[in-house]
Amino acid sequence: MDYTLVLAFGALTGLAELIARYRDAPFTAATRLPGLLYLALNAVAGAGALGLLKAFGVTFGLDAGGDETRLWWARTLAAGFSAMLLFRSALFIVRVGEKDIPVGPAVVLQAVLGSLDRAIDRNLAADRDRFIAALSPTLPDAANRLRFLAGYCIGLMQNVPADEQKAIRDQIELVIGDKQNTPRDRLRLICLQLLTVVGREVLSKAIEQLRAGGEEVPAAPPVPPPTSLSPPAASRG
Repeated sequence: MDYTLVLAFGALTGLAELIARYRDAPFTAATRLPGLLYLALNAVAGAGALGLLKAFGVTFGLDAGGDETRLWWARTLAAGFSAMLLFRSALFIVRVGEKDIPVGPAVVLQAVLGSLDRAIDRNLAADRDRFIAALSPTLPDAANRLRFLAGYCIGLMQNVPADEQKAIRDQIELVIGDKQNTPRDRLRLICLQLLTVVGREVLSKAIEQLRAGGEEVPAAPPVPPPTSLSPPAASRG
């Protein structure tokens, strides 16, 4: 039972990392093959950590002969949620020339995790390209409409920190000001900036508003003169 829980906790820890790293499509990242391998590696690391805790008799200061339930939970939670932190730490650092090289399980683990992380990113990059390409045609390129797109996306969200909002707006201003890119390229770059923060559904809705805002508004009809409130004159017989 303890190993089952540790495997679940380890996979949950890996899922939390993927959600934080791939905010535009976190669950898509977790269900592709590289993402599943990433979750499996986190789960196996937890099980390995639990085995080491038992083998070395680690009790976390608890009386091993006392409350077994507390010791069971302490080992299970520590192995499930802290295993990756343990295995990512270096036993010691060796300085070779001007570089610090970590020695320990972190060397192998970081290499494997880094490779899986890049595979996940490449996998999602093709999805992002198709999504942005489907959104971007026939949209107005006027600077005010592009700023509206950014402001509308951010306005729809309630929990985007102020510093992140400022960073997004600064990046968008740089894109708008770069006249060497084509209008379509500018729009795509802005959509990519917003996609990471607001996700696909919100960006799609904002694009719909951008399309609607780019349409010509017909001129208003002339306002008729106010109707006289005085009673009509009596007709002559």
